[in-house]
Amino acid sequence: MGFLFGLTVFVAIFFLIPVIVRGITENNGAKVPTAINISYGALLAAFIFYNSLIIVPPGETYVGVWFGTVQEQTYSQGMEFVNPMLSFHPMDVRQRDAEFKSASGQAVSESDVTAVSSNNLPMTIDVTYLYTLNQKYAWWVYRNIGDDTSYYQNLIVRAAKTATRNATAEFTDEQAMTSKRVELSDKMAKDFESALVQNMEQRGLSKADAEQVFTVLPVMLSKVLPPEAVITAISNKAAALQDLERQKTLTSIAQEVANRRAQEGSGVNKLFAELPKDVKPEQIAIVLRALAEKTRSDAELKAVESGKVTSMIISGGNNPVAVVPTQ
Repeated sequence: MGFLFGLTVFVAIFFLIPVIVRGITENNGAKVPTAINISYGALLAAFIFYNSLIIVPPGETYVGVWFGTVQEQTYSQGMEFVNPMLSFHPMDVRQRDAEFKSASGQAVSESDVTAVSSNNLPMTIDVTYLYTLNQKYAWWVYRNIGDDTSYYQNLIVRAAKTATRNATAEFTDEQAMTSKRVELSDKMAKDFESALVQNMEQRGLSKADAEQVFTVLPVMLSKVLPPEAVITAISNKAAALQDLERQKTLTSIAQEVANRRAQEGSGVNKLFAELPKDVKPEQIAIVLRALAEKTRSDAELKAVESGKVTSMIISGGNNPVAVVPTQ
Protein backbone atom coordinates (compact mmCIF):
# COMPACT_ATOMS: atom_id res chain seq x y z
CA MET A 1 0.00 0.00 0.00
CA GLY A 2 2.89 2.35 0.71
CA PHE A 3 4.28 1.74 -2.75
CA LEU A 4 0.90 2.37 -4.42
CA PHE A 5 0.42 5.58 -2.51
CA GLY A 6 3.92 6.78 -3.35
CA LEU A 7 3.51 5.79 -6.98
CA THR A 8 0.20 7.64 -7.22
CA VAL A 9 1.69 10.79 -5.74
CA PHE A 10 4.77 10.51 -7.97
CA VAL A 11 2.74 10.02 -11.15
CA ALA A 12 0.44 12.88 -10.23
CA ILE A 13 3.43 15.15 -9.77
CA PHE A 14 5.04 13.72 -12.90
CA PHE A 15 2.06 14.73 -15.03
CA LEU A 16 1.08 17.87 -13.14
CA ILE A 17 4.39 19.69 -13.30
CA PRO A 18 4.88 19.19 -17.07
CA VAL A 19 1.34 20.48 -17.62
CA ILE A 20 2.11 23.58 -15.59
CA VAL A 21 5.44 24.03 -17.35
CA ARG A 22 3.81 23.46 -20.74
CA GLY A 23 1.16 26.06 -19.98
CA ILE A 24 3.75 28.60 -18.99
CA THR A 25 6.06 27.94 -21.93
CA GLU A 26 3.24 27.87 -24.50
CA ASN A 27 2.02 31.22 -23.27
CA ASN A 28 5.51 32.47 -23.93
CA GLY A 29 5.64 30.73 -27.31
CA ALA A 30 8.28 28.16 -26.24
CA LYS A 31 8.33 24.35 -26.09
CA VAL A 32 8.69 22.08 -23.02
CA PRO A 33 12.36 21.15 -22.65
CA THR A 34 13.04 17.48 -23.43
CA ALA A 35 15.39 17.31 -20.41
CA ILE A 36 12.47 17.77 -18.05
CA ASN A 37 10.66 14.75 -19.48
CA ILE A 38 13.84 12.66 -19.32
CA SER A 39 14.49 13.72 -15.70
CA TYR A 40 11.03 12.76 -14.59
CA GLY A 41 11.30 9.42 -16.39
CA ALA A 42 14.59 8.71 -14.61
CA LEU A 43 13.08 9.65 -11.25
CA LEU A 44 10.13 7.32 -11.84
CA ALA A 45 12.48 4.45 -12.73
CA ALA A 46 14.58 5.11 -9.62
CA PHE A 47 11.44 5.15 -7.45
CA ILE A 48 10.29 1.77 -8.82
CA PHE A 49 13.78 0.28 -8.45
CA TYR A 50 14.03 1.45 -4.84
CA ASN A 51 10.69 -0.15 -3.96
CA SER A 52 11.71 -3.38 -5.71
CA LEU A 53 14.61 -3.88 -3.30
CA ILE A 54 14.18 -5.22 0.26
CA ILE A 55 16.75 -6.13 2.89
CA VAL A 56 15.73 -8.94 5.27
CA PRO A 57 17.55 -8.68 8.64
CA PRO A 58 19.25 -11.71 10.29
CA GLY A 59 16.95 -14.07 12.17
CA GLU A 60 13.88 -13.11 10.17
CA THR A 61 12.06 -14.10 7.02
CA TYR A 62 9.58 -12.00 5.07
CA VAL A 63 6.16 -13.15 3.89
CA GLY A 64 4.83 -11.36 0.80
CA VAL A 65 1.15 -10.42 0.34
CA TRP A 66 -0.29 -9.48 -3.07
CA PHE A 67 -3.52 -7.54 -2.59
CA GLY A 68 -4.57 -9.75 0.36
CA THR A 69 -3.25 -13.00 -1.09
CA VAL A 70 -0.31 -14.57 0.78
CA GLN A 71 2.48 -15.69 -1.52
CA GLU A 72 3.51 -19.33 -1.05
CA GLN A 73 7.16 -18.45 -0.59
CA THR A 74 9.33 -16.55 1.84
CA TYR A 75 12.32 -14.24 1.54
CA SER A 76 15.44 -15.08 3.54
CA GLN A 77 17.93 -12.71 5.14
CA GLY A 78 19.92 -10.48 2.85
CA MET A 79 19.04 -8.41 -0.20
CA GLU A 80 16.12 -9.47 -2.40
CA PHE A 81 14.63 -8.01 -5.59
CA VAL A 82 10.86 -8.33 -5.40
CA ASN A 83 7.64 -7.20 -6.95
CA PRO A 84 7.21 -3.62 -5.69
CA MET A 85 3.45 -4.17 -5.45
CA LEU A 86 3.89 -6.69 -2.62
CA SER A 87 3.56 -5.84 1.05
CA PHE A 88 5.85 -7.72 3.46
CA HIS A 89 5.42 -9.10 6.96
CA PRO A 90 8.38 -10.29 9.09
CA MET A 91 8.43 -13.67 10.84
CA ASP A 92 11.02 -14.64 13.47
CA VAL A 93 13.00 -17.80 12.61
CA ARG A 94 15.36 -17.68 15.60
CA GLN A 95 15.07 -20.07 18.53
CA ARG A 96 12.18 -18.93 20.68
CA ASP A 97 10.96 -20.02 24.10
CA ALA A 98 7.66 -20.30 25.89
CA GLU A 99 7.89 -20.31 29.68
CA PHE A 100 5.07 -21.69 31.79
CA LYS A 101 4.41 -22.18 35.48
CA SER A 102 1.86 -24.11 37.46
CA ALA A 103 0.06 -22.30 40.26
CA SER A 104 -0.35 -25.43 42.41
CA GLY A 105 -3.56 -26.38 40.68
CA GLN A 106 -5.01 -22.84 40.68
CA ALA A 107 -4.26 -21.07 37.39
CA VAL A 108 -4.09 -17.34 38.10
CA SER A 109 -2.52 -15.82 35.00
CA GLU A 110 -1.88 -16.55 31.34
CA SER A 111 1.60 -17.88 32.09
CA ASP A 112 0.24 -20.39 34.62
CA VAL A 113 -0.95 -23.89 33.86
CA THR A 114 -2.79 -26.42 35.99
CA ALA A 115 -0.96 -29.77 36.27
CA VAL A 116 -2.06 -32.71 38.41
CA SER A 117 0.00 -35.84 39.10
CA SER A 118 -1.30 -39.40 38.63
CA ASN A 119 -1.97 -39.62 42.39
CA ASN A 120 -4.17 -36.49 42.15
CA LEU A 121 -1.79 -33.94 43.64
CA PRO A 122 -1.66 -30.44 42.08
CA MET A 123 1.95 -29.83 41.06
CA THR A 124 3.97 -26.63 40.93
CA ILE A 125 5.92 -26.88 37.67
CA ASP A 126 8.26 -24.35 36.06
CA VAL A 127 8.98 -25.43 32.49
CA THR A 128 10.30 -23.76 29.34
CA TYR A 129 9.54 -25.06 25.85
CA LEU A 130 12.04 -24.25 23.09
CA TYR A 131 11.14 -24.23 19.40
CA THR A 132 12.17 -22.83 16.02
CA LEU A 133 9.93 -21.94 13.08
CA ASN A 134 10.96 -23.51 9.77
CA GLN A 135 11.41 -20.65 7.28
CA LYS A 136 9.96 -22.78 4.48
CA TYR A 137 6.56 -22.86 6.20
CA ALA A 138 6.47 -19.31 7.54
CA TRP A 139 4.03 -18.25 4.82
CA TRP A 140 1.62 -21.07 5.77
CA VAL A 141 1.74 -20.14 9.46
CA TYR A 142 1.14 -16.48 8.62
CA ARG A 143 -1.78 -17.27 6.29
CA ASN A 144 -3.53 -19.81 8.52
CA ILE A 145 -2.67 -18.69 12.07
CA GLY A 146 -1.12 -15.24 11.99
CA ASP A 147 2.09 -13.37 12.74
CA ASP A 148 4.56 -14.17 15.55
CA THR A 149 2.29 -12.89 18.32
CA SER A 150 -0.84 -14.55 16.95
CA TYR A 151 0.59 -18.02 16.44
CA TYR A 152 2.35 -17.85 19.82
CA GLN A 153 -0.93 -17.22 21.62
CA ASN A 154 -3.17 -19.43 19.49
CA LEU A 155 -0.83 -22.36 18.87
CA ILE A 156 2.29 -22.45 21.06
CA VAL A 157 0.63 -21.54 24.36
CA ARG A 158 -2.21 -24.00 23.92
CA ALA A 159 0.08 -26.85 22.84
CA ALA A 160 2.47 -26.24 25.75
CA LYS A 161 -0.32 -26.20 28.34
CA THR A 162 -1.78 -29.40 26.91
CA ALA A 163 1.64 -31.08 26.95
CA THR A 164 2.31 -30.03 30.55
CA ARG A 165 -1.04 -31.36 31.78
CA ASN A 166 -0.91 -34.63 29.84
CA ALA A 167 2.69 -35.47 30.70
CA THR A 168 2.37 -34.67 34.41
CA ALA A 169 -0.75 -36.83 34.70
CA GLU A 170 1.29 -39.94 33.87
CA PHE A 171 3.66 -39.63 36.85
CA THR A 172 3.23 -39.60 40.61
CA ASP A 173 4.52 -36.61 42.54
CA GLU A 174 7.53 -38.62 43.78
CA GLN A 175 8.40 -39.80 40.26
CA ALA A 176 8.04 -36.29 38.81
CA MET A 177 10.29 -34.80 41.51
CA THR A 178 13.06 -37.39 41.64
CA SER A 179 13.11 -40.87 40.14
CA LYS A 180 11.56 -40.07 36.71
CA ARG A 181 12.24 -36.38 36.28
CA VAL A 182 14.12 -36.92 33.00
CA GLU A 183 11.31 -39.11 31.65
CA LEU A 184 8.81 -36.37 32.52
CA SER A 185 10.87 -33.79 30.63
CA ASP A 186 11.10 -36.04 27.56
CA LYS A 187 7.37 -36.75 27.70
CA MET A 188 6.58 -33.03 27.80
CA ALA A 189 8.67 -32.36 24.69
CA LYS A 190 7.07 -35.27 22.85
CA ASP A 191 3.53 -34.21 23.79
CA PHE A 192 4.29 -30.59 22.87
CA GLU A 193 5.39 -31.57 19.38
CA SER A 194 2.43 -33.91 19.01
CA ALA A 195 -0.02 -31.16 20.00
CA LEU A 196 1.51 -28.77 17.45
CA VAL A 197 1.27 -31.32 14.65
CA GLN A 198 -2.31 -32.25 15.53
CA ASN A 199 -3.39 -28.60 15.58
CA MET A 200 -1.89 -27.89 12.16
CA GLU A 201 -3.39 -31.07 10.71
CA GLN A 202 -6.79 -29.83 11.82
CA ARG A 203 -6.10 -26.63 9.88
CA GLY A 204 -5.62 -28.60 6.66
CA LEU A 205 -1.86 -29.25 6.55
CA SER A 206 -0.70 -32.79 5.84
CA LYS A 207 0.98 -34.69 8.69
CA ALA A 208 4.28 -34.95 6.78
CA ASP A 209 4.39 -31.16 6.35
CA ALA A 210 3.06 -30.44 9.86
CA GLU A 211 5.96 -32.37 11.37
CA GLN A 212 8.42 -30.01 9.64
CA VAL A 213 6.88 -26.64 10.51
CA PHE A 214 8.52 -26.41 13.97
CA THR A 215 11.70 -27.87 15.38
CA VAL A 216 11.08 -28.74 19.03
CA LEU A 217 14.15 -28.73 21.30
CA PRO A 218 14.54 -30.49 24.69
CA VAL A 219 12.35 -29.07 27.42
CA MET A 220 13.95 -27.14 30.29
CA LEU A 221 12.26 -28.40 33.47
CA SER A 222 13.45 -26.17 36.30
CA LYS A 223 11.06 -26.96 39.16
CA VAL A 224 8.66 -29.76 40.07
CA LEU A 225 7.07 -29.60 43.51
CA PRO A 226 3.87 -30.83 45.19
CA PRO A 227 1.68 -28.48 47.29
CA GLU A 228 3.23 -26.77 50.31
CA ALA A 229 1.27 -28.97 52.71
CA VAL A 230 2.73 -32.10 51.10
CA ILE A 231 6.25 -30.67 51.25
CA THR A 232 5.76 -29.98 54.98
CA ALA A 233 4.46 -33.50 55.54
CA ILE A 234 7.44 -34.99 53.69
CA SER A 235 9.84 -32.91 55.80
CA ASN A 236 8.11 -33.97 59.01
CA LYS A 237 8.24 -37.61 57.94
CA ALA A 238 11.96 -37.37 57.19
CA ALA A 239 12.57 -35.72 60.57
CA ALA A 240 10.55 -38.44 62.32
CA LEU A 241 12.53 -41.18 60.57
CA GLN A 242 15.80 -39.53 61.62
CA ASP A 243 14.59 -39.31 65.21
CA LEU A 244 13.51 -42.96 65.10
CA GLU A 245 16.96 -44.02 63.88
CA ARG A 246 18.53 -41.96 66.68
CA GLN A 247 16.32 -43.64 69.28
CA LYS A 248 17.20 -47.06 67.89
CA THR A 249 20.91 -46.24 68.16
CA LEU A 250 20.56 -44.99 71.74
CA THR A 251 18.54 -48.07 72.68
CA SER A 252 21.16 -50.33 71.15
CA ILE A 253 23.93 -48.57 73.08
CA ALA A 254 21.98 -48.80 76.32
CA GLN A 255 21.33 -52.49 75.74
CA GLU A 256 25.01 -53.10 75.08
CA VAL A 257 25.99 -51.29 78.28
CA ALA A 258 23.41 -53.27 80.25
CA ASN A 259 24.69 -56.54 78.83
CA ARG A 260 28.27 -55.63 79.65
CA ARG A 261 27.39 -54.72 83.20
CA ALA A 262 25.40 -57.92 83.57
CA GLN A 263 28.40 -59.90 82.39
CA GLU A 264 30.67 -57.99 84.78
CA GLY A 265 28.27 -58.67 87.66
CA SER A 266 28.12 -62.34 86.75
CA GLY A 267 31.90 -62.48 86.68
CA VAL A 268 32.14 -60.86 90.11
CA ASN A 269 29.58 -63.30 91.54
CA LYS A 270 31.52 -66.20 90.09
CA LEU A 271 34.74 -64.78 91.52
CA PHE A 272 33.31 -64.55 95.04
CA ALA A 273 31.79 -67.98 94.76
CA GLU A 274 35.23 -69.43 94.07
CA LEU A 275 36.99 -67.55 96.90
CA PRO A 276 38.04 -69.56 99.95
CA LYS A 277 35.59 -69.49 102.82
CA ASP A 278 38.08 -67.91 105.17
CA VAL A 279 38.65 -64.76 103.06
CA LYS A 280 38.51 -61.63 105.19
CA PRO A 281 36.44 -58.52 104.35
CA GLU A 282 39.61 -56.45 103.94
CA GLN A 283 40.82 -58.85 101.27
CA ILE A 284 37.46 -58.66 99.46
CA ALA A 285 37.72 -54.86 99.51
CA ILE A 286 41.15 -55.09 97.90
CA VAL A 287 39.74 -57.33 95.14
CA LEU A 288 36.84 -54.93 94.44
CA ARG A 289 39.23 -51.97 94.35
CA ALA A 290 41.45 -53.81 91.88
CA LEU A 291 38.48 -54.59 89.61
CA ALA A 292 37.41 -50.94 89.66
CA GLU A 293 40.91 -49.78 88.83
CA LYS A 294 41.07 -52.23 85.93
CA THR A 295 37.76 -51.03 84.53
CA ARG A 296 38.87 -47.40 84.79
CA SER A 297 42.27 -48.14 83.24
CA ASP A 298 40.67 -50.01 80.32
CA ALA A 299 38.34 -47.08 79.64
CA GLU A 300 41.19 -44.55 79.76
CA LEU A 301 43.41 -46.59 77.48
CA LYS A 302 40.54 -46.95 75.00
CA ALA A 303 40.07 -43.16 75.05
CA VAL A 304 43.78 -42.66 74.40
CA GLU A 305 43.77 -45.14 71.54
CA SER A 306 40.77 -43.42 69.92
CA GLY A 307 42.52 -40.04 70.06
CA LYS A 308 40.17 -38.46 72.58
CA VAL A 309 42.97 -38.24 75.16
CA THR A 310 46.58 -37.47 74.19
CA SER A 311 48.16 -38.43 77.52
CA MET A 312 47.20 -39.85 80.87
CA ILE A 313 48.65 -40.50 84.32
CA ILE A 314 48.09 -43.89 85.90
CA SER A 315 48.04 -43.43 89.64
CA GLY A 316 48.58 -46.12 92.21
CA GLY A 317 51.27 -46.71 94.70
CA ASN A 318 53.95 -44.15 95.38
CA ASN A 319 55.15 -43.64 91.77
CA PRO A 320 52.44 -42.48 89.31
CA VAL A 321 53.25 -43.29 85.67
CA ALA A 322 52.59 -40.91 82.73
CA VAL A 323 51.60 -42.72 79.57
CA VAL A 324 51.84 -41.03 76.15
CA PRO A 325 50.75 -43.24 73.20
CA THR A 326 53.00 -43.36 70.20
CA GLN A 327 51.74 -41.66 67.00
